[in-house]
This record gives sequence, C-alpha cells and structure tokens, in this order.
Amino acid sequence: MSVSQSSIGLLFGKRGERLQQLQQETSCKIRVEGRTNANYESAGCRSVHIRSTHPKPLEREASVARCARAIQILCASDLHAKCSLSDALSQVDEEVAAEAAVLREAEELRYQEQMVGQVMIAVGDSFTKTAIRKALVEANWSPDHAQDLLFQRAQHPKPALDMQKLLEASRAANAARKASLPAGPCSDSEDASSSASTHAPREESPAPASKHVQAIRDVFASIRRY
Repeated sequence: MSVSQSSIGLLFGKRGERLQQLQQETSCKIRVEGRTNANYESAGCRSVHIRSTHPKPLEREASVARCARAIQILCASDLHAKCSLSDALSQVDEEVAAEAAVLREAEELRYQEQMVGQVMIAVGDSFTKTAIRKALVEANWSPDHAQDLLFQRAQHPKPALDMQKLLEASRAANAARKASLPAGPCSDSEDASSSASTHAPREESPAPASKHVQAIRDVFASIRRY
C-alpha cells in the first residue's frame, strides 16, 4: 500500500513508538520504503509493506487487512488531529464486526429462502408464500413442522403423498402375497381351477354314517328285497 509523504510522521509517531505499537497490536511487520523509490516520490507517496507474523495461517490474512486499514485511518487527513492508534484499531474492529454481521444475515436469508422453496414444493399451490414463511418462523424453520401447522390451520388433512412410503408399502404387500402362496411351481390351469373352486359352490359329500345307523339301513334294505 502507499501512504502520502506528509502522513508518514503520523504512522511512525514520536520516536517510532506508534509504528512499534501497531506492529504488536496487529501481529504484523511494517516496512516503509525510503525516498529512493522514484515512482512514489514523484507522486508524493511512500510504499508501505505489511507482513503478518501471526502463528496461525488462517489468521494471517485477517491480521494484514486489520493493520492496513488501521494505517489508512491513522493517515487520513481529516483524522490527523484526533485519531489515536487505539481509536483507529477500535474503528477497524467495529467495521470487521459489521461486515461479519452482514455476511451472517445474508447467509441466514439464503437459508430461509431455501426452506420456503422446499415447503412450496411439498404443499404445491395450497398456500401462499407469505403463509409458508409465517409457518416456518413459528416452526423455527423446520419444514416438516411448518407443513403440519399449515394443514392444521386449513382444517384439512395433510396429503400423504410420500413416494418412498408408497414404494415400501407396495414391496411389503408383494412380499406378503408371495409368502401366502403354496411352495412350488403353479401352472395357469391350477390358478384357474383354484379361482373357480373359490367362487363356484361345492357339493358337499355326505358324512360317514355311524355303526348303528348303518345297521338300521341294512335291515331296511333286506326288507325291500322281499
């Protein structure tokens, strides 16, 4: 980054104390190029190089950005007289927190829209987007709970159109039907005879007579012969 020549003194502070403190606060090393850089010198600027010394790799980029922003605030012309290093760092931290809040809000909005779309697909045209969003808010953004709330308020049952459950029920019914059939191959003729025997009335064969009844029948039979 570049800093105007007139602001270099504000960056260093008295005897370089501000620069050293900034390096400690941000875990960075700051190097300001001398007047030998002709390009910056002609523009009235000095080149400032920032390198993070933070032990965690993921924090290094953030520490460099924090240091660079603090330098910008310190060297801003309208803040020369009233901005201290602590004020500059506090402003940087507030800006970072505000940006993080905006990102969280945007992510939350994206998640909410996904939940609304999911419920809209499930319920079809039965409810408006406003009603769906309201139900999701009350259900703490649980799609299933929100659907239950919507159908309860509409006073009609929730449609049981669940393809997975329908498939499982169909498989269970087929398995039960196969289990009820007799073992071994069965021909079409056997199926037809079995079906016919199910619907056509059967002639019941007489029950076998007891010994006493049969003896009486034999006596009457002998009388008829004479």
